[in-house]
Amino acid sequence: MSWMVLDPPIRLGAGGGIASMGKDLYKDYFGVPELEVSANKSKWPVPGQMSIKQNNIKEDMYWIPINFMDLVDANQGTLFASGNEFDWAEWGGRDEAKNNQFHEYLFTLAKWNNGGEITLKQGRDDPGVTWVNGEKVCEGLADADWAKDSDVGKFTAKAGEWTAIFAELGENTGECGYTLRSEPPPDDGTLDTMLLMAVASKGKIPVMWGYIKSSY
Repeated sequence: MSWMVLDPPIRLGAGGGIASMGKDLYKDYFGVPELEVSANKSKWPVPGQMSIKQNNIKEDMYWIPINFMDLVDANQGTLFASGNEFDWAEWGGRDEAKNNQFHEYLFTLAKWNNGGEITLKQGRDDPGVTWVNGEKVCEGLADADWAKDSDVGKFTAKAGEWTAIFAELGENTGECGYTLRSEPPPDDGTLDTMLLMAVASKGKIPVMWGYIKSSY
C-alpha cells in the first residue's frame, strides 16, 4: 500500500513519546483535531502539506507519500531490513538525540468492493492509535516492543467507497515500528489519479515513483 507519513516527526522532550498520547498534537501542529482527519475529506492531509508551526527543534514538518511496492520494484533492497520491513533509518538516517522521543502520524486510503465488517490488527512500538473514518478502532497506550497484532478492532466498510485510515505512533527511546493488517484485505489501497514528481525531504532519497490516489 501507499502511505503518507509525517517527516520529520514531532520531536518531543523526555518521556513525551508516551506522555503526549491523547494530547492531540496534530491539532497543535496542523490545526485539525485528530478525530476529524479521517472523518472529513476536506481535512485529509495532502502530499507536501507543511505543519503550521515547527517542532521543538525548529524543523518544518511535511506530509510525504511513500509507495512501498514502488520501492521494491525499483530494487531499493537496502530499505527493507528483512522481507517487507521498511527500514526508516536506512531511508533517512537516524540521530538518536533527535529521535528518542517523538510522535509520528500516518495516513492512507483503502477500499473494500463488497463492504461489510472489517477487522484491523495493529502492531506498534511504542503506543499507537488507529482511526477509521473518524472512529477510533485500535488503541494501545503501553510502552512495548513491537508485536504482531497487539491491538484489534472492527469497523464497517461501505461497499466500493474509500475508507480513510489515520494513525498516531509514539516513540519512547529505542526502536519504533507500526504495522496494520486487515481481514479481509482491501481490494484497493492507494492514495487516486494524480501523477506526482518524486518527493524527498532534505538528505533523503526520493520516496515515490508513479501514481498516488486522491479521491476528491
